[in-house]
Amino acid sequence: MKVDLWFPIVGTTLPSDHGYVLYGALCRLVPQLHGADWWALHTVRGVRAAPGFMALSRAPRLGMRLPPEHIPLVLPLAGRLLEIAGSRIRLGAPTVEGLSPHQALSARMVTIKPFVELDPFRAAVEKQIAELGGAGAITIGARKVLAVNGRTIVGFSVRVAGLDGAFSVRLQEEGIGGRRHMGCGVFRRSEHEIAGDVRPVREAAE
Repeated sequence: MKVDLWFPIVGTTLPSDHGYVLYGALCRLVPQLHGADWWALHTVRGVRAAPGFMALSRAPRLGMRLPPEHIPLVLPLAGRLLEIAGSRIRLGAPTVEGLSPHQALSARMVTIKPFVELDPFRAAVEKQIAELGGAGAITIGARKVLAVNGRTIVGFSVRVAGLDGAFSVRLQEEGIGGRRHMGCGVFRRSEHEIAGDVRPVREAAE
């Protein structure tokens, strides 16, 4: 079982592409996070501001998806200042949210090595969904890039609909693809502000 731990943020801006640098900042404060396979990162929502930066939303927050038994390890992040590629944010006291079943889930970015073209990528997503034991209507959306230590990683936004309750929770717990510590392959409820980033180009039937 996993839950979402949400830290409110005090701050105004972050780099638009902040998954890798945010992961690094968290690991500097909690070294046990580095390379651990039990957690995933929710990147921070915002709107485009200056080139390369985004203005944070009205009530910004940083999320970590993790087993409840690991919450004490990351609680010391509350109150800490994070330096993130020229931006500074401070984390507040976190709240816990359980994972709930939803008919549709979206991931802002999914990366599956070595698939960077649409059709092979879609097939890889279908394969990983099937390997998790579920099925759904898969929409591959906008092409995305993630900067990781000087390299450019390519992925796509993904939406999966028509999910049954048990598999919806499993997909949230497991995710698909790699780099979940950097916010990739992490699925959330497909609300308008999340799914709006998924511009359909091809759908795979259930």
